Amino acid sequence: MAHINTLLDDSRFLEFYLATKKSGYGSADQSVILADEGKCYNFADAQWPEWRYKDVYYGHNPFFGNEVIEEDIQISRHTRLWQPITQMSYDGYCSGTKEEAILVFVLLRKVLQQNMSTASP
Repeated sequence: MAHINTLLDDSRFLEFYLATKKSGYGSADQSVILADEGKCYNFADAQWPEWRYKDVYYGHNPFFGNEVIEEDIQISRHTRLWQPITQMSYDGYCSGTKEEAILVFVLLRKVLQQNMSTASP
């Protein structure tokens, strides 16, 4: 299992992580509505079979959520399991009028849809 500090230097992992952003909140709402009214975004792709991603969030304004990335680990000759390797909890609130808040969330979704790999550090 790789450590997150090592993963941040791995261009394949960074490509995977950027793809999760585009397919998650940045997508055209590809979420699954949960029984408790939360939304869940899942991402797995054959291009990166060693990782999978899940983002569960609640609310709109304010909002709360948690992202988890898991890695496919072979623990014995015949046994594999998905091991969490990183997680991030987040929350937020957009102040201002309802219309201003809507504009902020539209902008956030638009930014996440763009190819962030060309952004400067």
